[in-house]
Amino acid sequence: MNTTQFIEIIPTVVAQNNDEISAAIANARALTNALHIDVDDGIFTPAISWPYVERGRVGEARGGLDTPVDNFLIQAHLMVSEAREIGEFLAHVGVHTLIAHVESLTDAPTTFDAWRSFGVKEIGIALLLDTSIEDLNPLLPSCDFVHLLSVATIGAQGAPFDPRVIPKIEAIRAQYPEIVISVDGGVSSVNIASLVRAGATRFAVGSALSSVSNPQETYQELVALAQSALQ
Repeated sequence: MNTTQFIEIIPTVVAQNNDEISAAIANARALTNALHIDVDDGIFTPAISWPYVERGRVGEARGGLDTPVDNFLIQAHLMVSEAREIGEFLAHVGVHTLIAHVESLTDAPTTFDAWRSFGVKEIGIALLLDTSIEDLNPLLPSCDFVHLLSVATIGAQGAPFDPRVIPKIEAIRAQYPEIVISVDGGVSSVNIASLVRAGATRFAVGSALSSVSNPQETYQELVALAQSALQ
């Protein structure tokens, strides 16, 4: 299948503990087979979220990850200052996909090789909204997809969508026609068609699903709008 023709919409959670992870997994499984977890260390972003229990310190991670079955995929978005160690930690508790930020990543090929050796199946490279796509060039041979932040403020759900991401998607699609482009932040029924037409095919969706009374209806609407934009 051509990667540019396959739409993925993945519910997002910013959790504080294992109970919230378990609840998010249950909610996501009612919609799809994956969950996107934002991991904040309190340094790269001001927020602190699971599995961190205070600034820069990790607590017990496994907990809620005992819930998934083999066909459910967890992806962790590492908004952290030091990605390698926490990535290895999450790999050991069964995370399928790790997303690391170009702004804080060092020695990417070695780090990615280590993660894969611990069982990670997919690796993405993330860019903040104001980071140049030129920073991607040396990293793309080592990763599976690009993950673009489409909000100016990170670390919590509900930040407004920033349309500056659209020309960035278009530029990446033109330069790398086969790469999967993922978008994270403020994705909704208002903008998802424009994002697909620009070249994105994967979407991490938070408040558009978590803040509504019927997430399944909203999820199906997002899928329909995205698929229609492919025509």
